[in-house]
Amino acid sequence: MAINPKIITVTANTAIDYVLKVNNLCLGDNVIAENTVKFASGKGINVAKAVATLASPVWVSGFVGSKSWAFFKELNSELITTDYTLVEGETRTNLTLSDSYKQQETHLRGKGFSVTATDCQSLIKKLAASINANDIVVMSGSLPEGAPPDFYQSVIEICRSKSALAFLDSSGESLRQGVKGCPDLIKPNKQEFEWLVGRSLDDENSLLVAAREIVATGVKQVLVSRAEHGALLVSDKWALAASVVCNDSKIVSQVGCGDALVAGFAFATLHGYELIETLKLAVACGAANLFSAEPGRFERRILAPIIEKVQLRIL
Repeated sequence: MAINPKIITVTANTAIDYVLKVNNLCLGDNVIAENTVKFASGKGINVAKAVATLASPVWVSGFVGSKSWAFFKELNSELITTDYTLVEGETRTNLTLSDSYKQQETHLRGKGFSVTATDCQSLIKKLAASINANDIVVMSGSLPEGAPPDFYQSVIEICRSKSALAFLDSSGESLRQGVKGCPDLIKPNKQEFEWLVGRSLDDENSLLVAAREIVATGVKQVLVSRAEHGALLVSDKWALAASVVCNDSKIVSQVGCGDALVAGFAFATLHGYELIETLKLAVACGAANLFSAEPGRFERRILAPIIEKVQLRIL
């Protein structure tokens, strides 16, 4: 019996995001928040929410602190299936102070659980049993304390053995080690990419040269997210730049836009879109996320008009 390919997200370092909206934040003062919201988060979970927003099923995996499990369990829905690996402790808490007066966001990152070698093996075994041919496995975010830096590389090797696609969106040493596994796609932002190649990348040409260097090592595609400048996609066969102009006055938050970009790319790849349409959808998803308070939970109805505005260039 044939098994339909699916998208799997792996979030090794999940988070609980608190967002407090304030007006004219001043350090050292007592501030009353205008509004407070709390989300189950982490980059891979944001990807999963965006995939579900696109009306596609997604399987969510990763580590969750046992004391925080009840909160993350609520993500289960008709389209989102969660299968966490529980570890001792609590999932970290991140705090975003969104200042409506200054149009600024301040992010405070907490420290949560650590994992053991046994925890890592449990998640690896679960993934090995769940990944099938033609699945797309999206590994996103940092690694928790205790996880080996080659953790994502191990997952990529499983994907290769199962004829599944491996997408990696990480940073630092976990990105460097992951690249050694030759994933089908990496999605660094400019800062993460500069760290990976060890030099400043101050213009589009320098990004293009660096991306081609990484492709030459065996990575199939490099997708560099560039905030308001859009994205750059490079393989051994093509190099494309895509961007879209958005209404700045209506922007709610920039958190999770890169995750929505990855979700759009994974969704389009799974459903067999042509390359240009894949990149357009990915950039449009990243832009749509700007107008949402919760990462990945953007309004699907706004995608079509954004896609029409996406500008593509062959490099």
